[in-house]
Amino acid sequence: MKFQSTVVTALFTATAAIAADLPSRKSAPLPAPPKPLFTGLYAGVQAGYLGFTSMTDAYYAPTNFRYASPKGDGGGLAGGAHIGYDWRFGDFVAGLLGDINGASASANTTVPTFAVGRVINGYSHVGVQGSVRGRVGYAFDPVLLYVTGGLNIASSQNKLSSIYGATKQNVIFVGPTLGVGIEYAVNDRWNVNVEARSAMTGNFGRTTPVGTPLVSVRQLSAEGLITAGVSYRFGY
Repeated sequence: MKFQSTVVTALFTATAAIAADLPSRKSAPLPAPPKPLFTGLYAGVQAGYLGFTSMTDAYYAPTNFRYASPKGDGGGLAGGAHIGYDWRFGDFVAGLLGDINGASASANTTVPTFAVGRVINGYSHVGVQGSVRGRVGYAFDPVLLYVTGGLNIASSQNKLSSIYGATKQNVIFVGPTLGVGIEYAVNDRWNVNVEARSAMTGNFGRTTPVGTPLVSVRQLSAEGLITAGVSYRFGY
């Protein structure tokens, strides 16, 4: 009996040791799904170039005939910050964003009058401007192509001067803006993008400059803005 007990104990010990060395049939844990790109709250900075155009429409006041529309072009560097939020539906992305830019761009025009040697000088300038927009795009991960549109808000100044004197208007102009962009997700947190937009920055009613009773003038201005930016996404 003692011999049999010893044999049974030895067999049990050997079987347990072999079982302990066998690979486990328990499945490895599944990897966590990757975080979706282009979703959630983000903020960042941008910089680029603002092209500026001003047009001065001149009318012969007695007949309301527009006889001249000289145009001037200018531009300057622009830069600022932005913040937004995106939602993703499959490969489609929809979002809202706002931005603000500091800029300094101006343009000059010269309007002929009906007095020999006398002209009206038009001057337009845009400074701080920003926008509130929506955007809709399609994601080819890690790239997003999108269109954007909304309202542009610009600090605009228009001035008319002649040998008789000058008039100046400083306004906050709100007008439409439209654009396109491309964004690249470096990872699930950092994105870089390039965007191009156009916007109205001024549409001033007709005025009659001092000393030119036969002439009335209307000034309009618009901008084109192209920027490169970087954003950080905070979460989902």
